[in-house]
Amino acid sequence: MRFWRDALGMPVAADWSDKDHGAAALQFGDSHIVVAGPEDSRDHEAGFPIQPGRPYIYATVRGLDALVANLKNRGVPILSQPVKLHWGPRVASAKDPDGVPILFVEGEPDPALVVKSATKSSSR
Repeated sequence: MRFWRDALGMPVAADWSDKDHGAAALQFGDSHIVVAGPEDSRDHEAGFPIQPGRPYIYATVRGLDALVANLKNRGVPILSQPVKLHWGPRVASAKDPDGVPILFVEGEPDPALVVKSATKSSSR
């Protein structure tokens, strides 16, 4: 997290950290890079295991089903078909050519997460 936030200067857009694990989305243009600590079995909902300290790309998209169909037609490895996660949004995941997982989240960013992040950042 320090590397992405402090060394590269990427602003924290959302912070889902709690007493059991750390996870935050860092702003990267119109998308996010997510860095997470160890989680429980929930990490398999995304279609790939969340690895502590290893980033993945988190992109908010519209038209998730059409996007996944287009990626499949182009031969992109799909890790997870569109599915509704336990915390709300529909997601699908794929890998880029270097094997970096990309989590596509349907809809708009949740403003409550940004508020949570701003509150935590000011208390650190």
